[in-house]
Amino acid sequence: QAGDEGKHYRPAKKAMELAPQSAVPYLQLGALRASTRRYAEAEKLFERALELDPKSTAALHALVTIYGELKQPAKGVARASAQVAKAPDVSGHYFILGLAHLANKESEQAEQALAKATDLDKQNVQAWVALAQVQTTRGSMDKAAASYQRAIEADPKQPVVYVLLGTLEEGRNNWQRAQELYQKSLQVQPDNALAANNLAFLMLEHGG
Repeated sequence: QAGDEGKHYRPAKKAMELAPQSAVPYLQLGALRASTRRYAEAEKLFERALELDPKSTAALHALVTIYGELKQPAKGVARASAQVAKAPDVSGHYFILGLAHLANKESEQAEQALAKATDLDKQNVQAWVALAQVQTTRGSMDKAAASYQRAIEADPKQPVVYVLLGTLEEGRNNWQRAQELYQKSLQVQPDNALAANNLAFLMLEHGG
């Protein structure tokens, strides 16, 4: 493992020397440090990456992930909130803030942050899906269904989103709609075992 670290460490350090204003080598070296649980060093490197590129969602996500590993979810919320203030037009930052709120068991704030992420980028499928999942846990099924539908419109080639919406509709006894969604998922990914299983179950229950 030490040999692998050295193999990656030297190119990252060289990149820092050649491009001192680039966030990329700090991200790479930070990821290396985090992978060996040297979190204090990783945190400094990710912070430096954010100084150089305030819009780096990768660096912010890495920092919030570290705080999650350290069982400090409130610190993750605070750090994501601070970066949102510095770069308020970045959809990905609001997405990460939403995840941080979820980790801190703040579902209402999570929903608000994720909704903002989708406002800033209508094509942010991850944010739409996360928003739908939060809305589901909060009992807002109509909103959740609408969010899943927006995720599908943003990228119709994501089979898992059809399954998620199908499961929601199945739970609401909209079995015909659920069946259509499972079939759509299988059109995108014919070997999707979960969609096939759910569809077979519905066909057994309702004929076919």
